[in-house]
Amino acid sequence: MSAYEINKLFHAISVNEEVKQRYVENREKVMNEYHLNEQEQRMVQENDFAALTEYGVNGLILMRIKDVHQVPVPEMLKSLKSRES
Repeated sequence: MSAYEINKLFHAISVNEEVKQRYVENREKVMNEYHLNEQEQRMVQENDFAALTEYGVNGLILMRIKDVHQVPVPEMLKSLKSRES
């Protein structure tokens, strides 16, 4: 498996307002358009930033996506630290 499709989707959301709006309105439909598998969709839906990072998703893009998902920085950091143990 590869993080290519997630990175591609998150990049599109970051640079294309139309994709971002469609994603906000129907996240699952847009994830399917980018061919995310069940595991990838779960990581995105659950805002599992630690798993996404380990999977190979670009950290800078994740910072932009946390805003789209309306995830506060402390919550994102908590997710990232959850895998450090």
